[in-house]
Amino acid sequence: MGALRDSGSQTPIPEDLIASHEPDFNLGWCSRCKAHTTATLRYSKTTTSSGRRSKINVCNHCKRGLCWYRPCDMPRFNKWCVGCSLAIGLITIVCFLSNKLFGFEYSTETGVASSAVLFVVLLVQGVCFPFHYKWRKWVRSQSATENIVISTKRKLAAVTASFITFLLVAFSCWFIVSGTTDILDHRLNLEITVALTLFSISTISLLSAFLVLRKIAGKGYGRSVIRFTGRLFRAISVWAISFVVCGCLIDFGPSSWSPKWIFLVTFNVPVLITLIRSYQLTEKQWDWCLLTFLILHANVVITLMFSDSWLPDIHFVRGLIYGQIFVLVALGMCFLYRSVKKQMSIPLFVHYALGTFTNTIIFYFVLNQWH
Repeated sequence: MGALRDSGSQTPIPEDLIASHEPDFNLGWCSRCKAHTTATLRYSKTTTSSGRRSKINVCNHCKRGLCWYRPCDMPRFNKWCVGCSLAIGLITIVCFLSNKLFGFEYSTETGVASSAVLFVVLLVQGVCFPFHYKWRKWVRSQSATENIVISTKRKLAAVTASFITFLLVAFSCWFIVSGTTDILDHRLNLEITVALTLFSISTISLLSAFLVLRKIAGKGYGRSVIRFTGRLFRAISVWAISFVVCGCLIDFGPSSWSPKWIFLVTFNVPVLITLIRSYQLTEKQWDWCLLTFLILHANVVITLMFSDSWLPDIHFVRGLIYGQIFVLVALGMCFLYRSVKKQMSIPLFVHYALGTFTNTIIFYFVLNQWH
């Protein structure tokens, strides 16, 4: 078997640096080289407070330490993070409710501290999750049954047929359910009926659309659609949870907490997660740096306006308009290039949306500040 190629530099990996060509859960694997490479145990240059130096396994091909790991260690670490998250989440809920339940005076402060610990645990789990995801993606790519090429016309026909099926089934189910509801109107609870109706129609319609898609395009493409839908719903759920937490803190949080500061902090949590995910997928290219700088600039300006320490003038607004034109031209060209080359992921797409409209968001807050 010929030498493998490094996906980052496209240089061949020598055979003596490859531990195995077949996926092995217990062997070390480099996420940058996309191969079971050998590694060397090295000591870090910095020392701890006790005078010891930490050990790290460095890939012998790309010379990266954080990219080389054993896949068998990741599930244990994920289970540990999930267990800690559940325990700390339960403690956080008890802390926030302890004032009403037990009369604890510092329930809010303790709950905020516990929430900070929970956020750190979730952040660590979010940073480590892509390592296991890259390993599973590489294992699936090594399977010969997944390498089935499907034409673009067949994909388009499958998506179109599944969409039409979704509409027809949804309309048919709605017609049947609405007729049954009219007959049994006096016997049913309206809120429960509407909730069950929407859930049933959505489930049946989506299942029918997926079966049509799988029948036309095949099982492999159907699984890829499910994975893409799952990633899309995961991204939406992160933002939805952020806005729900923001609303709960505004309504039920301490009165001394300003709503605008609550919104700014809770809004930046999914922004930070988006930055980390897009960084892991783009490896800090120039557009990532520009987008991150625009988001950081927007946060600094909004923080200064919220603190009433600075009020933008007309010259700043003119600079925003000129800067928005430059941002739209530069990032628009890069966005089209990435879309054509199929290098656009969901986190990077959200990153582009945030960075592109930062000047527009600042302009909106400036107008509110002036009025």
